[in-house]
Amino acid sequence: MTLQDAVDRLRGKIGTAVHITVIRPRELPDSPDDDDDKPEIEWGEPFDVKLVRDRIRIRSVRSKELEDGQVLQVRVLQFQQRTGADLRDAIAPEKLEGRRGLILDLRNNPGGLLDQAIAVADLFLKEGLIVYTDGRDPAMHKEWRAEDDGIEPTVPVIVLINGGTASASEIVSGALQDHHRAFLVGSRSFGKGSVQTIVRMSDGSGLRITTALYYTPSGRSIQAEGIVPDLVVQPAPELDELITREEDLARHLEVNEDGAPDVRDGDAPATPVTEQIRRRQELREQLAARKDQGDVVLQTAVDLLMGRRDWPAPATDAAATATGPTAKD
Repeated sequence: MTLQDAVDRLRGKIGTAVHITVIRPRELPDSPDDDDDKPEIEWGEPFDVKLVRDRIRIRSVRSKELEDGQVLQVRVLQFQQRTGADLRDAIAPEKLEGRRGLILDLRNNPGGLLDQAIAVADLFLKEGLIVYTDGRDPAMHKEWRAEDDGIEPTVPVIVLINGGTASASEIVSGALQDHHRAFLVGSRSFGKGSVQTIVRMSDGSGLRITTALYYTPSGRSIQAEGIVPDLVVQPAPELDELITREEDLARHLEVNEDGAPDVRDGDAPATPVTEQIRRRQELREQLAARKDQGDVVLQTAVDLLMGRRDWPAPATDAAATATGPTAKD
């Protein structure tokens, strides 16, 4: 059963029930005769769970004050129908008055609605290109531009991204970076920058094909490349080996040196499930030992805004060196 098959079976009419069987891994105690330091994993007994279907409502925008209110952190979980409007309320001029800066947290944001990504980027930009698409068919060339709404925040902005930042959140990150409106901190994003179109067939079925790619205002392709932050901060470098990005997927698209899309196979080695469980357990233990460090990516952003750390030069050619000093001033 594929993931989509499972999702299709779980979904249904509100109020109806669905029964699932759950089986979980568990770590065995160390054996005195075992010379290997790695924990042994076995599967526990399966058990049944009854779920009642309902509409799941996720609040996509959450805000939090840091440094006694001097810094506002706003996290966007995904781009839903009201994300743009909710973010507009969260960063209204009166809510940013007197603050040292704003942190827009897009880590582990898988994307969502394109129009909401445009709306979010537009909140920070007075003018200029936000994103455009290009494909073989000239009709696939489309552009989305920002408008001056008169409510764009004037405080310094830092955007947090990581390997789970994908699609619509990469569009926002790339646009703000290219326009030098935000300084990006974290790790390279996922790299989902393709446009799919569903073509209806004569028998009523549909064919989904990739028809275009997304590009940032400076012409950078997002597909399989992702967005590189201006300052790379990885809370646990070991986590990177467990992150699956677009470039790791079989038959994914990449943009070659000529600017044309090319089909490539991911080179990520297939890892047995038990080995993945063991490695994740090891990482959990390592991260638990670092709890005193807290969220190092967020703390780095706070330190930059509070002046406790010097602004480094941006790591990418697309971002101007004025980004950091402007924010610092």
